[in-house]
Amino acid sequence: MNEARFKIGLVLIGAAAAWSVPILMFVPGDFVGFLGPWYRHMLTAGPVAAFAHPFGNYAPPYLYLLAALTLFNGIVSQIIAIKLLSTAGAAWLAFAIFRLLKSSGANDPVEAAAWSLVLPTVVLNVPLLAQADAFWVAPCVLAVAASVRGNAIQTALWASVGFAFKAQAVFLAPFVALVLIRCHARWWAWLVPVAVYLFAITPAWAAGWPLRDLLTIYLRQAQWHPPGDSFISTAPNLWLLVKLYAPFLYSAAAGIAAAGVAALVYIVWLRRATLGTQSLVAAAALSGAIIPFLLPGMHERFFALSEILTFCLAWMSRRWLVIAAAAQAAFLLNAGGMLGGPPLMLLLGVAAETAVILLLVRTACRSAETSQTVEAGIASRDLDSKIAAESDLCGRKTRVGCVTDRVETGRIAG
Repeated sequence: MNEARFKIGLVLIGAAAAWSVPILMFVPGDFVGFLGPWYRHMLTAGPVAAFAHPFGNYAPPYLYLLAALTLFNGIVSQIIAIKLLSTAGAAWLAFAIFRLLKSSGANDPVEAAAWSLVLPTVVLNVPLLAQADAFWVAPCVLAVAASVRGNAIQTALWASVGFAFKAQAVFLAPFVALVLIRCHARWWAWLVPVAVYLFAITPAWAAGWPLRDLLTIYLRQAQWHPPGDSFISTAPNLWLLVKLYAPFLYSAAAGIAAAGVAALVYIVWLRRATLGTQSLVAAAALSGAIIPFLLPGMHERFFALSEILTFCLAWMSRRWLVIAAAAQAAFLLNAGGMLGGPPLMLLLGVAAETAVILLLVRTACRSAETSQTVEAGIASRDLDSKIAAESDLCGRKTRVGCVTDRVETGRIAG
């Protein structure tokens, strides 16, 4: 026990060291253009009155947390306050990882939660860029943990909480639909996302924010692009190749259609597959990877869910180490290329993410094949049992018929 605590302490010290420079020295562009102005608007108008009119393109739950921070204004600088909020999201994510690994029966889930704080995807997104992605990834990981425990309603509930924070939680939608179908969930379980989102926006609506605007926040986010730029992708996906070499092929409709078809195939394919704990988590990771891989308009951090889930898989078993390493490599290579590195880094990032998806697809194929083999075996045994039963019945009828013939023959002879 003491040795385990010592290791966890060392990891946390390492995380603090890795976080210290970016959290104190770097001011991200999103703070200058978005988060900082929103924060100052809340300071001027007040944490409640600020919601009387639309002032940001984030969903209200994150803005509620940002408004709560203004109550502590003056204790730390604005940028540090916002980065501390992102740090709270990372802590929630670490707890979610602990819950998933504990539900999966993995060893040392607390140590794994500590190690998650030094993953590249966490270090770059939280202390460096002050992003809010942990607030949607954490509940999505909790949704996967609920699915491991066989609780479909909690799976839908936690995924809906993630969606209430950020639209990117929709990447887990195929997996959630798969769980609801496999568990034969009641019809109202499919309405949980709507109920959770309406509940989440109610305080903002009560404060004066127009309901129509609240209901269309994510639609406006999808239409946003940098000024003077037709935004295609900065993520390690297929559309990054289009951006680099054939921008004339860009089609948002084609990307949305491809993602929709992939989601449908995913659900039909895995609906009856044999999914153990690790295969179930791998299916969630595939959902979190394949959708942003096919959609245009993606950012590099949108693969965070699959990167976290593959890390969890690697912690469960070493056979997933290659996939987890490839997922982190895809993120680092893509981020390096976007920050001014050679274009080759971008291509290698796309290659690494493609490898992650192909390896996860192979796992899904094996699960589906196992299911078909098991079903074929069961059908074969059922057929053999039926044939044996019919043969036994025919045999009894034949024996009874023979006895009857002998009795009747005896009677005639007598």
